[in-house]
Amino acid sequence: MNALSNKDSERGFRALFLSLLLWSTQPHLVVFTLLFLNKGISLTQFFVIQSVGSITALVLELPTGILADRLGRKFSIVTSLALGLVCNPLFILSDNLWVLYSASFLGGLSGALRSGADEALFFDSLKAMKREDEYTRLNGKLRKWSGYTGLAASLGGGALGAINPSLAWWCWEALVALAFVSALFITEPKVANHARPDSVFSHLQESLKTVFRSHARFFVMYAVSVWLFFGTAFWFWQPYLTSIGVPVAWFGVLYALTGVAGGYGGSAVAWLERRLSAKSILLIPPLLLGLTLAGEASCPWILGALFLLSQSFASGIFFVSTDHMIHTRIESATRATVLSVKNMLSSLLFAAFSPLLGYLADALSLSYALAAMAIGVSVVGLACFLAYPRQATQ
Repeated sequence: MNALSNKDSERGFRALFLSLLLWSTQPHLVVFTLLFLNKGISLTQFFVIQSVGSITALVLELPTGILADRLGRKFSIVTSLALGLVCNPLFILSDNLWVLYSASFLGGLSGALRSGADEALFFDSLKAMKREDEYTRLNGKLRKWSGYTGLAASLGGGALGAINPSLAWWCWEALVALAFVSALFITEPKVANHARPDSVFSHLQESLKTVFRSHARFFVMYAVSVWLFFGTAFWFWQPYLTSIGVPVAWFGVLYALTGVAGGYGGSAVAWLERRLSAKSILLIPPLLLGLTLAGEASCPWILGALFLLSQSFASGIFFVSTDHMIHTRIESATRATVLSVKNMLSSLLFAAFSPLLGYLADALSLSYALAAMAIGVSVVGLACFLAYPRQATQ
């Protein structure tokens, strides 16, 4: 990597950290769907709009990962935020379906550009400063601070949304603008020319080899398989809270608290790494999630809402620990592309299996679906624990 001055590197990393923190503060999420419903958009139309963005992000996940590695992660992040500044006002101001479809396409492109690039730049910035051993601590710190800002965003977004959902969205637009300005001050370490594959085809070939044939394969597959259960469990939150009698008015408060719990889970990883092996740490999130889901399946009372805090704490451990173990086993030249492949595999697995869990909840009951997920994630966690490669080191 190029020799930026330590002062420039530190300043650039702080700009990246601030940009990521601002972007993760999303006050509009509490009233996300309400903005569309207030325009007279039906739920069917809403999900079609969302599908446009999801399909766009999935299709462009791999090309944008290659773009980030070859043209620069800063370029991808800045472009992603610029597209966000364009699509948000379209969502807020228009009730024309084709405009909303176009905005969703831009949002999907924005998400694809950002996916992998921000994680890769975070790690490589630390690596350039010879501080990669601080990755777990600083990533945990980012998640912890994001939990606090998320707490404020959920409460503030709920208050603004009670007046008009568009106010919470305009607040989000202002935060994206600040994140964009901060991203302009990022200083990106360059990958040496000899380390970068010669062509796009060889770049993709090398990235796929890393995912499927290198010593990083186990950790990528672990992250993809366990994420299926965390991702699906999140979408069961609202049906579960409704089933146990939690008033909708309290959803924003609970979501805010789960953000804080996730932040503490992420910050706990550095402490765990000093005391446990990587093999043991990887077992904690799936087993804790399994116990939590089993508790939800068997608890029909309102206090069951507390299980969501445990679930979020486990997710914080999962994301920070797996990010660290994957980053230390892949090369800088293809880092964003490898992460994009991982994210694409996660999306495909989710698309394949989450409808089956939804069908199980509809055909039998929510409790059966939660119990099935509890068993599934526990089995996957134990299988990964037993299959942990001997040559892997922490």
